[in-house]
Amino acid sequence: AQLSEEIAAERYLRIQSEEKFGVKLGDQVALLVEQVKTERNRNDKLCESISSLEKGLEHMKDIVEQEKKSKQDLEVHVVQMMEDLCS
Repeated sequence: AQLSEEIAAERYLRIQSEEKFGVKLGDQVALLVEQVKTERNRNDKLCESISSLEKGLEHMKDIVEQEKKSKQDLEVHVVQMMEDLCS
């Protein structure tokens, strides 16, 4: 008996709110669910972009380190050549 009273009360409140706000709650919930899905998809795409940028940054750091090492090796080689020429 209590359950049917709760269901009746819920139905009454739903009808009142639909009349008051002019929107069916089911439609409103469906709209909100779609908005959440859209935002979730957008967030997923942003996360993929961030991940891609992070990988690119790591790759660029590796390239910079390789360039630094190459420069150092070249400097050492030039210094050795200069020493050989001067001796």
